[in-house]
Parts: sequence; C-alpha cells; structure tokens
Amino acid sequence: MIILSAGLHKSGSAWYFNLTNDLLVAAGHQDVRAIRKRFHLHSILRYQNCVVDEPTLFRLALIAIPHFLGNTFAVKTHSRPSVVIRCLMSLGIMKATYIYRDPRDAAISAYEFGQIIRKRGETHSFANLHSVEEAIRYIKKQLAKWDKWVRCNHVLTIRFEDLLADTVTELKRLAAFLSLNVPGVDLQKIATSYQTDQLAPKKTKALHFNIGIPGRFTQVMSREDLELCKKYFGSYLRKMGYPD
Repeated sequence: MIILSAGLHKSGSAWYFNLTNDLLVAAGHQDVRAIRKRFHLHSILRYQNCVVDEPTLFRLALIAIPHFLGNTFAVKTHSRPSVVIRCLMSLGIMKATYIYRDPRDAAISAYEFGQIIRKRGETHSFANLHSVEEAIRYIKKQLAKWDKWVRCNHVLTIRFEDLLADTVTELKRLAAFLSLNVPGVDLQKIATSYQTDQLAPKKTKALHFNIGIPGRFTQVMSREDLELCKKYFGSYLRKMGYPD
C-alpha cells in the first residue's frame, strides 16, 4: 500500500512523514528511501523526504509498481486530493493522511523560512515571500487544498498542535489507521527520536524545523497583519477549531 503523507505548508508535514516512515519500518516494512533506490524513483520521489511535487497519473503509476510487488511505504506531498488520488484510495491502493496547523502560524513560519532560504543564496519555495502580508496571501491560497482534504472520506487528519502536545497518542492514532501493530515502547522511541536535542544537524535541516510554537503569531504579527488574517482565514479558523 502507498501511504500519502499530505499537509499544509509549514505545518510539520516533513516531521509527520518521517514519523509515518519510521512507524512502517517498526512494523516490518522497508524504509521508503530503500524502495526509491531499488526501483530507481529518485526523479519522482525527490529530496530527503521523498516528495511527489505533483502526483500525476504517470508518476503515481510508477510509484504504484512497488505497491503491486508487495511493498507498503510512505511518500510526501503538498498537493490536493486529485481524481487519481481519490481513485487509488477507493481501490485500496492508497491511504492518505493530512496534517495542518493554525494558518496564522503557518504564515509566520513560511515568511521566516523564506528569510533563511534567501540568506543561503537560494531562490526556491518561500524565498519570494518578502513580507508577512505576502505569506498570509500565500497560505490563503493553500487553504483550498485543506478544504478538499478534510472533505475526503477515510483520510486521517492531524493538527500540528496536537502532534506537538502528545506525539505518542498521535502515533497510536496513525498506527490504528494503518492497521499496524507496533508496541508502545517502540512508539515512544520513535517520538523521542525527533526531540530537538536528539536530532543531528542534517536531519534537522531535512525536517525543516523552525520554531514551532503554537500561537506565536500573536507576538509577531502587526495589527494590520492580524486584520488581514481575520479577513482571509476567518471562516477557515472556525472550521479548523482555532479561535479567531
């Protein structure tokens, strides 16, 4: 089976993907990076986190080859739940999870990560977000994907804030969703391995960890920014379970 680990940008999606991969390994499945190497899928499962930038029919067909040969593995995306993805889920070939966070914190994180990227001399992803306002408008566009994901049947949704507060409980939810039998001691070990003081610098970079403090937008955003959030995020915040 293919586990599609989807998420809103800057919502801990890299962390959750790696937790999913580690959970599968603990249950006896292969690390997706070994599968990528074995099936020569580097051009489709990109970067350290095996990201599928745009899950087209062609790309998903190639990714499905390891599945049909008996492998279960996770891949990561920020894409919407396309018709092809929905079809694969209905056929039992794929299961999907979706992680999100308060979009106001996501906007702050995107803006600040953009600054980090520019300091490195790079021009990808959030490097073109030169203000909090631009980041807010960017996240607003991404929320249409959130709406589509939460309307899908049989998708496990996770809030970043809940994952941060009790990682082991969220791993138990994930294990149940994936029908995996993993001892509690292993769940604790997986959760602990992602604590900041346990991470190697290379792994920290791959996880795209920034600050990750819930509600930090209240200390960083100007009154004008907060008003813009209320305008763009208001209806979403209530649906997501966040105070507006």
